[in-house]
Amino acid sequence: MTNYQAGDWRDTTLHVYRAGAIGEQHVPTLAIIAHAEMPEFNSLDEARALYVDEGTKIADALIQHLAGGVLDQILLRLLTARASLLRGPVGAAA
Repeated sequence: MTNYQAGDWRDTTLHVYRAGAIGEQHVPTLAIIAHAEMPEFNSLDEARALYVDEGTKIADALIQHLAGGVLDQILLRLLTARASLLRGPVGAAA
């Protein structure tokens, strides 16, 4: 395990458990490597397309490799961290 703490900006490697086997089918290991900084974008559409692609790849990989309880905690943590973006009056115009 690592001594990673939230807000720590050093290079980080996390070691976590993957989901358990179902019968004889074992879940393979997963490595997510954030290797380069985000590029400059020429348009909002270009940025949106990359964010959708990157987010989908990461989410799909996590769903396929981690236990459901861990996914629940990731979702809870992400929603809590971004809660201020979700606040607004009920029925607010989109």
